[in-house]
Amino acid sequence: MAWRFFANGTSLSLRAIVGNSRLVTRLYIPRQILVSSNVLANTISSLLEFVVLLPILFILLRYLPVTVLLFPLIHIIYFFFIYGAGLLMSSLFVYFRDLGQIWQVVTQILFFCSPIIYPLSIIPDYLMAYYRLNPVTQFIIMYRDVMIAGKLPSLFSIVVTVGFAIAAYIVGSLVFSKLQRRFAEEL
Repeated sequence: MAWRFFANGTSLSLRAIVGNSRLVTRLYIPRQILVSSNVLANTISSLLEFVVLLPILFILLRYLPVTVLLFPLIHIIYFFFIYGAGLLMSSLFVYFRDLGQIWQVVTQILFFCSPIIYPLSIIPDYLMAYYRLNPVTQFIIMYRDVMIAGKLPSLFSIVVTVGFAIAAYIVGSLVFSKLQRRFAEEL
């Protein structure tokens, strides 16, 4: 669920400006809305997936951990991370159309570099510090902790995810603001 939110949110945001070129060239609207609408749509989709996941967790675990209540907070932080990445990538995609193919490859690499289909315990200790710098890994660990293990996220995970979310949002917003001036010309 966490991976789908990231992959769909960033992939759809990538084409938010180019895919709505008529709006960008003919009307003045805040262009960030085009990106935020994609990320918000994926947020709603992932929240619906969460609602479906709750009964499945209850059946499998025979209880729901109280820490599940932290899901919305983690999801809000993840939203800002994905929104910032979407702003960055959508603005770069206007100028570099090959970014779509590159992002597909990067997404596949990130999938295998995140503990989605394997447990975190198979990562050697000497690589763990580098492995945990993957922001998607941190979010997946936090989701698993609160939804399955019933544990509070570690302070390290919280600091890293909030830091990545803030950095992605600031960098994405700055790059988007700088490049949006010439969007209409490039489209």
